[in-house]
Amino acid sequence: MASWIEDYALLSNMRSGPLVSRTGSVDWWCAPRFDSPAMFASLLGTPDNGRWLLAPACAVDDDGEVDLDRPGVTAVERFYAENTFVLHTVWTTETGTVRVTDFMPLSSRTALIRRVEGLTGEVEIFQDVRLRFNFGASVPWLSRFDVEESDESGEHTEGVLVGMAGPDAVVFRGDPLPEADEDRTKRRHAGTFTVAAGQTKDFSLTWFPSHSTPPEAMDVNET
Repeated sequence: MASWIEDYALLSNMRSGPLVSRTGSVDWWCAPRFDSPAMFASLLGTPDNGRWLLAPACAVDDDGEVDLDRPGVTAVERFYAENTFVLHTVWTTETGTVRVTDFMPLSSRTALIRRVEGLTGEVEIFQDVRLRFNFGASVPWLSRFDVEESDESGEHTEGVLVGMAGPDAVVFRGDPLPEADEDRTKRRHAGTFTVAAGQTKDFSLTWFPSHSTPPEAMDVNET
């Protein structure tokens, strides 16, 4: 079930604008432009119309819905970094505190970055990615690849998810990558990971034309 419209925060790179719910779900995103067909459209339907959820596992039920009345979550605080569209969501749970930072880089590409930082203790995070195109009508073909990426220490292998449908494609990066649900009827990639104090995990979803090759990874610290 979608959140109330007043519970959504807007992100933007001045060309498109994802909406992030108070419960950590990107429920609306038209990519690469504001007037493009929506890639995430659960705002107007159900999670199966496309969404990207990052939330403490203790707050998520078996159907992937977030219930803040479940035991475990004690507080949720959201705020923008001053004079920006950089959104911070701080989750306080019985086992620790994490901060999720959501933003879109001001660059030529269309990308959504989600950074999870452990502040205190340890928190298990649940991630649910349901990629759709054309307002949820098109389910992309998803493939997992190991690609060579270069950094200051030299070449290394990185796993990515690539989804394509018609003219649209996306590449998903992060560690760990969510896995395809064993229940194929759910048509989602999901999984959990634990973040301890001082640890940081970055995830990115980048749109690109399906006739092109996936863009290289970004250095999140420089965006």
